Amino acid sequence: MFEIIKKIFRKKWETVYTTHNQDAYFKIKTKLSEDRIEHITKFDPSFGPTKRIYTILVRPEEAHKANDIIHKSIR
Repeated sequence: MFEIIKKIFRKKWETVYTTHNQDAYFKIKTKLSEDRIEHITKFDPSFGPTKRIYTILVRPEEAHKANDIIHKSIR
């Protein structure tokens, strides 16, 4: 957990994907990992214990590549 917090504050991150659908979140997260895109996730639990909003962030220099991967994945 501490490593994630260090990553957030050490670098600037750009949001590339947000969803409340857990399956969609894992699909995109897996694709980014397969293509070796460094990413982090923010969770917003404000919709209760069983619903969350998942926000995937990447480094700004990888945002364009990440967006290409995401758009190919959701077709």
